[in-house]
Amino acid sequence: MGAHGNARVGGLVAALLLMTALGAWLAHGVLADRDEERFRSEIERIDAAIEDRMATYVQVVRGGLGLFEASEKVSRTEWLRFVELLELDRNYPGFKSLSYAPLVRRADLPDFLARVRAEPLPPGVPPTNALRTYELVAPAGSRGGGDLHSPLLYTAPFVRNIGALGADMIREPGRRAVMLDALRSGQARITRRVNLRGTDPDTAGFIAFVGLRKDGRDLGWLTAAFTANEFLRGLLGRAPSPLDFELTDGQGALLASTAGVTRTGAPRALPDETDDTFRGTSALRMPGRIWQGRYVAGADFASTSTTVVPLAILLGGTLVTGLLALIALAAGSSRRQAATLAEQAIVLERARDEAQAADRAKATFLATMSHEIRTPMNAVVGMSSMLLRAPLSEEQHERARVIRSSGEHLLGLINEILDVSKLEAGRIELEAGPLEVRGLIVGTVDLIRADAEARRVSVEVDIAPGTPPWVHGDDGRLRQVLLNLLANAVRHSPEAGRVRVGVGATPVPDGWELDLTVADTGPGIDPADRDRIFEPFEQGTGRVGGTGLGLSIASRLVEAMGGRIEVQDTPGGGATLHFWACVGAAQAPIRPAVPDPVPAVDDAFAALRVLVAEDNPLNQLMVRDVFGQLGLCADVVGDGEEAVAAVVRQPYDVVFLDLHMPVLDGLAAARELVATIPAPRRPRIVAMTADVTAAAREEAAAAGMEDFVAKPVIAADLVAVLRRSATVTAA
Repeated sequence: MGAHGNARVGGLVAALLLMTALGAWLAHGVLADRDEERFRSEIERIDAAIEDRMATYVQVVRGGLGLFEASEKVSRTEWLRFVELLELDRNYPGFKSLSYAPLVRRADLPDFLARVRAEPLPPGVPPTNALRTYELVAPAGSRGGGDLHSPLLYTAPFVRNIGALGADMIREPGRRAVMLDALRSGQARITRRVNLRGTDPDTAGFIAFVGLRKDGRDLGWLTAAFTANEFLRGLLGRAPSPLDFELTDGQGALLASTAGVTRTGAPRALPDETDDTFRGTSALRMPGRIWQGRYVAGADFASTSTTVVPLAILLGGTLVTGLLALIALAAGSSRRQAATLAEQAIVLERARDEAQAADRAKATFLATMSHEIRTPMNAVVGMSSMLLRAPLSEEQHERARVIRSSGEHLLGLINEILDVSKLEAGRIELEAGPLEVRGLIVGTVDLIRADAEARRVSVEVDIAPGTPPWVHGDDGRLRQVLLNLLANAVRHSPEAGRVRVGVGATPVPDGWELDLTVADTGPGIDPADRDRIFEPFEQGTGRVGGTGLGLSIASRLVEAMGGRIEVQDTPGGGATLHFWACVGAAQAPIRPAVPDPVPAVDDAFAALRVLVAEDNPLNQLMVRDVFGQLGLCADVVGDGEEAVAAVVRQPYDVVFLDLHMPVLDGLAAARELVATIPAPRRPRIVAMTADVTAAAREEAAAAGMEDFVAKPVIAADLVAVLRRSATVTAA
């Protein structure tokens, strides 16, 4: 970079530093304004809380008016009960007492005192001479007073305030003016700061008065005494304020502050402000009086962001400026590198998209071709089964058996290819449920026993003690893995060889870890082949048949079940395959009645009118044969459109629809039948397809199909469907 380039970089650095300084200054101003606004909002929150509390407490005092309005005469016991129900100490912090002081004229005073002294103590009150010695007590500093007296008659809590009985508050000039104002105005009024009886000598408090009038007569006052510091307790709930504040009574006397109180109970004044950044005052409207509030920011209020953020901007801006300068000096090479990286990213993204598209196309092709091949193969297996039931010679029977065996083998191969495509596409689904461990092992061994006996290979089962009888897992997939391993072991074992199947279990937090072992006495697996035998289309040796898919499928299914599979063997001494699968805990389900192994044909559905929609002629022939075994004559059509037309022409009880047909497929035909034929006359619609995936079942149910039968169709499945249909039709 030349001199001209260096000058440009220098100008850029100067401009960035200037912008950094300006940004720091602006940030400081914005943050300071935000803190000032937060300070003012907090003052308003505290003021509102104090005013709301005072309004609430005044309403508590005024609640006593209703007691006097409802009664001709309120007794001391009634008053104590009224105050007790309020639960002042728990619900209303700061209340020292709630009392009643009647208005008594001088001429009536002797009779009044005599009545009080003769009054019995209320029930539940500890013995005391307070009523027998009841007399007027003038407050300190009282003078004169004229003809009126206001002796404190009822007070609660009684024991705590017994010393205040007889207090003649109207004799004190300051209180006298407040009391008369409350009586004349009908509004609550509070006093300036006072020292309350029964508290520390310097405890600050105040008294609220509410005038009591009835039938145009002045009866006296309801009065409440408050300790100011307790009045503020719990004021802000669970959101304490970061401000310190103090309250004065409007005449300069300190009522309370967040600084607490002295040993004698006097409120402590806040210290003089050492920082003038955040301080403020407010005027609080109290009943008949204005309190003054003084606020300063506490230690928790100071926002470090006010100084930290501008400093961070300065430091960060300087650092960024330096980095940008370095970047600018290397801009040429960086641009070239960026262009190269961008081009590589585009190439990689294109390659990724092409790979994903190829993977999707492969999976779609395999799934589609597997279905299309499976459909005619179902016909091959079905037709060969029909031949086996026909009166043929022994040689013809043997040929039919070869056809069926080859067809079943090819179907198994197609199923394996379909499983591989699903596993590669990540679309394999596990269907967990209760399964019996012994039944899983023994049932799978039974499937392979014929092949084992043909090779004179013995199969032994060893279930370890402590293995749970029932677990929660995917029976079909576990059986598929075990069957693959067993078939592999039998295939590689020599004549008169031995295969051992072992199962054990280890408890884990969410259930069990099943440990299944399949060991054979074959040639074993060469160490060089161990890593590749779990790959598709790979075999450890070419001396036996097979596609090389079994172990690959087994490995991926075990991984899908949260397990693993390993090979443990000695070449020439047999192979041992372990696999572990995570399963849940389960109890034995309630077993339903065991059905007959061969469904019996009965009259329950003999009268059912059946229609079958199937486009494949061979499958049509096979379906007619299966229905013929059941003594039913089913009508057969070639597509969904013909099926809808047939149902419109004449009523049917059950309609079987293949899902994949030309013109109108089974799903569309089912939707049209549901839309055009009312429920009472609509036949029961059953899906009949070689596509037995969960997605196919869900699509069929969504289209209105009420049952499902898989191809190749066998009599047992048809009997179950027809019985359910006959039950619904009869209902």
